[in-house]
Amino acid sequence: MRDLLLGRPVRDVDLVVEGDASGFARRLAERLGGSVRTHARFATATINRNEGRHVDVAATRRERYARSGVLPDVVPGVPIEEDLGRRDFSINGLAIELAPQRRLVDPLGGRDDLRRGLVRILHAHSFLDDPTRILRAVRYAARLGFRLAPTTRDHLVSALEESALDRISADRLRRELRLILEEPDRVRAIGMMRRLGIAEAVDPLLSQQGVSQRFRRTGANADWLCYLRAWMGRATGLEMDRLASRLGLSRAERRALSSPSRGPASVRGADLIAAGIPPGPAIGRALAKTRDALDRGRLAPREALAFALRAARSEDA
Repeated sequence: MRDLLLGRPVRDVDLVVEGDASGFARRLAERLGGSVRTHARFATATINRNEGRHVDVAATRRERYARSGVLPDVVPGVPIEEDLGRRDFSINGLAIELAPQRRLVDPLGGRDDLRRGLVRILHAHSFLDDPTRILRAVRYAARLGFRLAPTTRDHLVSALEESALDRISADRLRRELRLILEEPDRVRAIGMMRRLGIAEAVDPLLSQQGVSQRFRRTGANADWLCYLRAWMGRATGLEMDRLASRLGLSRAERRALSSPSRGPASVRGADLIAAGIPPGPAIGRALAKTRDALDRGRLAPREALAFALRAARSEDA
């Protein structure tokens, strides 16, 4: 509904039913063609269409969080207005009623926030109930070119001060960071994360400057792990291991993170030796200076070898 009102492409269709979502999904699948997968805990179902597309169907429900950061307990069968009230932001608390009449359902002022360009939470404990909303807030703001409502910003900062992000699982944190890194305007989202203290709260490695320059060198269509590696900047093996553990990365993902492919800007000690620099500690110091200049965006990739040679000769002098 949000994207429809903004005139943006609508890629997903989510249906909400005041009643039996699973039964409705089965009947709809018979008419559309496809199979149904139900998720009893959350009173939802997914219709997988034969052409590879899917439709999500959910029962209206009330949610209760036993403690901060855990998945909620669900009670289905509430009015649509109450169901919309459990959403993350007002701009996502919009719906079109299809039956018995066609009307816009907007109990939370989401349409006005779309006009004003605001991302606004619905209650003061929203970020504590589900701390992944901290990351979703900046993702939506970056994608839509919106800003955080002042009270939302204040509650977000307060949640960070209470270490809210430490309460969510590695799997949920990794998924949210991956979604941010797969956004077209990932640099804007990361800039917001740095200014708000979110990046520091995830891991100090992610609070470094010069991200936009490193992303430009990474390219526009890289894998999310490549962007994560560029985001980290200079990092020791121990620092990489710490972040990899925090995100619950697999062995293959850890290898990809710690052993990025050698691109056109990389310089090896063998390159300097081939250019006449004698083996010794000067080479290691020169390479460290070169990596630092590249990470800070002070050096173009094509200049890396010449820079490293000058640094090595200066060190050896």
